[in-house]
Amino acid sequence: MRLTATTFTLLALGILVTTLAGCATGGGGGGGGGGGGGNVVAGQATFDQNCTGCHGTPGAADGAAPDLNDFTGARLAAGATGDVHAGLPELTEDDFADIAAFVGQDAGGGEGEGEGEGEGEGEGEGEGEGEGEPELDALIKTHIPLGTDVPGVRGVQAGDDLIVWEDLNGIYYIVPTETDATATVGTAIPEGERFVGAHFLVVGKKIVLVSSLGEVFIFDTMTGDLSDALDGILLQNTLLTTSDISPGHMTSDGDLVGTLSHAWQVADGNEVKVIDLGGDTPEVISLPTPFEDLDPNMDDFSQVAVDAGMRRAAAYGNNGIYVWSLDDTAAAPLFFDMSLASDMCCINESVQMRFQGDYILFQRWPDEEPIGIGDTVAVLLNVADGSLTEFGDNPSQLTATVALAGGSFGYFQWRDDNTDAVSGGNATNTLRSAIGRVEDAPAATLASSSETFELRPTILDTDGIVERAVCAQDEDDMMHPGYGALFAITPDGDRWFLSGRWAIDNKVDYLQMSTGGAFQDFDDPEDSTFTGSVMATDVSCSDNTVSFRALRQVDSGDGCSAEDEWVLGFIVVDRLD
Repeated sequence: MRLTATTFTLLALGILVTTLAGCATGGGGGGGGGGGGGNVVAGQATFDQNCTGCHGTPGAADGAAPDLNDFTGARLAAGATGDVHAGLPELTEDDFADIAAFVGQDAGGGEGEGEGEGEGEGEGEGEGEGEGEPELDALIKTHIPLGTDVPGVRGVQAGDDLIVWEDLNGIYYIVPTETDATATVGTAIPEGERFVGAHFLVVGKKIVLVSSLGEVFIFDTMTGDLSDALDGILLQNTLLTTSDISPGHMTSDGDLVGTLSHAWQVADGNEVKVIDLGGDTPEVISLPTPFEDLDPNMDDFSQVAVDAGMRRAAAYGNNGIYVWSLDDTAAAPLFFDMSLASDMCCINESVQMRFQGDYILFQRWPDEEPIGIGDTVAVLLNVADGSLTEFGDNPSQLTATVALAGGSFGYFQWRDDNTDAVSGGNATNTLRSAIGRVEDAPAATLASSSETFELRPTILDTDGIVERAVCAQDEDDMMHPGYGALFAITPDGDRWFLSGRWAIDNKVDYLQMSTGGAFQDFDDPEDSTFTGSVMATDVSCSDNTVSFRALRQVDSGDGCSAEDEWVLGFIVVDRLD
C-alpha cells in the first residue's frame, strides 16, 4: 500500500496549485450550483479544453490528476489567485469560477439544502453560515528554502505545533497548523544571528539556544521573550549537530533538557545538569558527580539523556551509566558497570543513547577485538533490575541512530551490501530498519530485503507543457520499504518515521511512515521529484508535528535531469487520521 493523495488528502500541487490562505471552505448549503456564481456552460467548455486531459471526467476519478469533483468551489476558484500551476494557459478568475460552477453542478449541486461553512453564493436554496477556515492538507511542502548545501542548514526540529530551523543568518520558526504550501519565509527569533552555528533544541513551544560560548538561553515563541543566559551551565561542546543525529551535550524529553557542562567552568563542578521548562521560568537542577577522583581539567561524561515521565537523568562516563532521580538529587545515583571487566561492556559512544521509563536503548561494542563496521549490537538496559537484552536482529549499523519513545523502539541492522542491498549501488546510503515495542524485545520487525518500491508516475513541467517523465536511472535506483538513515518516533509511540540523513540523495532518501508494520512512502504533493515520492532528510517529530528537509526538483528540459532545491516540509499528524 502506498500513502497517496486519496489516503491522506494530499493535494497534487504540481497539478493544481490552490492558494487556500484566506479562502472559505464550502458554499451556501449543499453547493448552490457551484457556490461561486460562475457560468456552467462556459465552465464545461473551459474544463474540456484545459482540464480533462489530466483530471478526467468530474466524478469519474478516471484521470491521472485528482478528481476535481472532490474539491469545493471555493478551493477551485482559489487557483485563480497566486501561482496557477504550470502547464495551464493564463486562466482568469472568471474562468475558474466557471469551472467551479460546472464541477459543482456535475457533483449534484444546484438545489441542495444544508448548512455549510463559507460565504458562497449560488443558484441553490441552501444557506451558508459563518466564515470557514481553509481545509489544509496533512503533508505540505512549503516554498521556504533551506539551501542546497548541508553546512547552510543544521537541520529542522519539530515541537508542539512548532518547527524550528537555522540558516546562515539566523534561527526561524513556523506554526504548522497556520502554514500552507505557499509559505516562503518563517519568523525570525530576536538576536538569532548570535546562535548560528551552535545548537538548538525545540521543547514544546520553547526553543533552547546555545551561543558560541556554550551559554544556554530560552526563547518562548508564545510570548516572544528571550531569557538571559541560564546560571550554572556552560556546555562542553557548542559545535553540535541536532540531537536526533549524533550524540552531544544537550538532549531533551518532554519538558526536560539534559546538559553536560565543563566541570571546571561551573561553580559547583557538576557536569550533569537538567533544565526543567515545565514552569513559568526555567529551573536548573544540578546533579552531583558521584565519584571523587576527578581530574579538574577533564570532562568525565560524554553522553546525557533524560526521561520526563519518571523525572530521571542518565549520563555515560567513567566506564558506566549513572542514573539520577531529579526529585531526590541527594540520593546516590544508580550505577551500571560497562568496563572491560563487565558483562555489559561497552557502550558505543558515537551513537546517542535514549532513555524512557525503565529502559535505556544504546549500541554496545563487543568485548573482543578487532572491531569491525558490523560488530556493534543494539541492546536495552533495564535500569529497574540491571538486566541487558540484546535484540535478535543484530548486529547494528555503526554510527546509525537509535530511537525510543512511547514504549516503541527503532534501530538499524547492519547488512552486507553484497548480499542484502538496494539496487543501483546506493546501498551504503540506506540502512535496514528494525522496529517494535519494548515489551516484545528481543523481537523486532525487520524491513524486507526483497520488497521494492514501484516507481510513482511523475508529471513535471517542461517548457510549459505537462509531460510524464520516467527516467531510466530512477527505475534502477529504487529502494526497499523500511530502508532509511534516520529514525523519529512520535512521543506516544504510535508512528515511526524514516528519512535520509543530512544531504539528500534523490534516489534513496524517502520520507516513510509505519504504524507498526511495513513502512510506506508518501506521494509527492506537488509532483516535483522524478521519483514521484517525497524525498526527505533530517526527520523530526512531536505528538502533532513531523518536520523534514524536502527535495524539490525543477526539470532542466531534457526530461531526466533537474535543478535541486531543498525546502521545509511537514506533516500535521492529526490530519493523517
